[in-house]
Amino acid sequence: MMSPMTGASPHPSPPAAGRILEDRRRTPPASRQAVAGAVVAAVLVAVLTAAMVPVRAHLSVATTALVLGVPVVVGGAGGGFGAGVIATATGFLAYDAVFIPPYYTLSVGAGQNWAALGVYAVVMVVVARLVARAARVREATVSLGADELDSGAEPLGRARRPGR
Repeated sequence: MMSPMTGASPHPSPPAAGRILEDRRRTPPASRQAVAGAVVAAVLVAVLTAAMVPVRAHLSVATTALVLGVPVVVGGAGGGFGAGVIATATGFLAYDAVFIPPYYTLSVGAGQNWAALGVYAVVMVVVARLVARAARVREATVSLGADELDSGAEPLGRARRPGR
């Protein structure tokens, strides 16, 4: 139905629909996105490692592992599971070489440090998988929302509570 004042439909399509479609067209192909995610994660490992080295004596092995988990989340979210695994491997090497004695070698002095490295690797691969899956779900939801906006359907995100 047309508005008597403007001659326009009272329910114009939202301008957000066009922006979502433009954003989808600008999204890099998956391979470039994976490489970019891996590179960003590797650089973040280097930056965080460099930031922690001066205070290494005051950090526990667990603290450094948690901090080196951040690049895994960033890599997995930005570049998918492969980028998360690359971030895990990069973090593992930095963790071993810089924060586990003897320093600046890839040898591990104590058995408990092997356990710390093993737990780091397993947990970070699981984190990479979960973050990559969450990123795919988000992308699918955005894509579905754009398709619904294009079709004129009611946009996603209007959940109602039961009984209302």
